[in-house]
Amino acid sequence: MDTLNHIYKTLEYVYDKYSPMMFGIALQISSTEKEAEQILISTFQKIHNQKVHEQSHSGLCVKLIKLTIETACEQLPSRRKKNNFKLKQFQQLPILHELLCEDISIKSFCKQNNLTRSQAMKSLHVEFLLLFETGKQTKRNF
Repeated sequence: MDTLNHIYKTLEYVYDKYSPMMFGIALQISSTEKEAEQILISTFQKIHNQKVHEQSHSGLCVKLIKLTIETACEQLPSRRKKNNFKLKQFQQLPILHELLCEDISIKSFCKQNNLTRSQAMKSLHVEFLLLFETGKQTKRNF
């Protein structure tokens, strides 16, 4: 029973911390709030089934964003997705944009931008903080 409690507490933590951001992403892709809610529910089912919530914090956020986008693309026929959706949150976040939308590695990003890994990771940390703040604002608006 302790294991089950741990799983629920971990999922609850992930939901509390990341769901505003994930919902904001789902809203940008889908046409309606109801579709975005369904995307979020399905994404959390994947999180539970794939035990994503047990990953280390550093890779968790990126995995959650990718799962949200993947779930939206699976659930919404192309005619229901917003035309040429761009994740607004990532337009101001160059490292996250390239990691998530263009699917490049940190190593490639560093090489292309003449940065050390440490410099890129510091910038990435700042981008995550901005992304979380955007998610909190999205949650307050609903």
